Amino acid sequence: MERHIRIIHGFRGSKKGAVCFMTLTGQNDSTNFTFEDSIQGTALRLFYERICLGSTFPPEMIINGISTPNHAFAAALFTDPSLVLTQECLSLISSFDLFHKWADVSHAHIPKVHLQIIQEVIKTLEEVGNNKDTLEAQLRRLGNASTIIESYLSFGILSFDMEEEENGEITFLKEEGPLAMYRSETPRWGEFYKHGFLCGIWLSPSSQGLERPVIFRKSSFVSFDLQELGRSLNADEFSIKGKQGVGWLSCKDPNILLYPTVSPTKGETMEGTSLSLEVIWKNTKLIISKKRKK
Repeated sequence: MERHIRIIHGFRGSKKGAVCFMTLTGQNDSTNFTFEDSIQGTALRLFYERICLGSTFPPEMIINGISTPNHAFAAALFTDPSLVLTQECLSLISSFDLFHKWADVSHAHIPKVHLQIIQEVIKTLEEVGNNKDTLEAQLRRLGNASTIIESYLSFGILSFDMEEEENGEITFLKEEGPLAMYRSETPRWGEFYKHGFLCGIWLSPSSQGLERPVIFRKSSFVSFDLQELGRSLNADEFSIKGKQGVGWLSCKDPNILLYPTVSPTKGETMEGTSLSLEVIWKNTKLIISKKRKK
């Protein structure tokens, strides 16, 4: 039976006679063949398990976008369910799942070849080119991304050239327990977390030629209160500057704290933090040690 995939932007819910993958139904339903991320697992993992357990699916799959690598993997499994029998399928799904849930933090826990496959799938899904982004073009990109996965699982072939290690060095300046301060051109989260650290201070180059400290933790599970640290640093900051400047702020990511060098409201270039790296290090260590003692 010929299988086909449809992209219906804005589609929500389920459709009789079709597999609905991440279409915001709010539930996983074995009768209606709906698959969503849930406490039971990601939609991809649940779809994989159903294939392994012998489910028979309708010949049509509906998705409402192609925004994640998991969509491409699900499309590959839907097109060729025998991929679940290949040696690396479960391992590759685990890597895709970690990336889907943890984003950059996952880099430290994913094999290099799997990470590069994920990155190549993302690049393929995002390639619009000069032509209008029609549904046909989106389906073609989804098919190309799925082929990357199929070629690797079926034949051990990478349909792209492996990239060299990320350029630039990472230099550790201070280390103590779960905390480290380091300098690099880019965050290098994967390499940083491979050393076993859970939180850090990254000295990031700014557009003004100065180093900007970016304080972060691996996840909300780490006992490190960034809000409390922000209040502590701002108290020191204001004792030097008075009530000038915006102070230390959390980003959209609740696991990152920084002192912006650009005004978040006016877009103006601003002076950076007045605090020395030693003061920032000591404050950070203090907050971490307080939490670990509780």
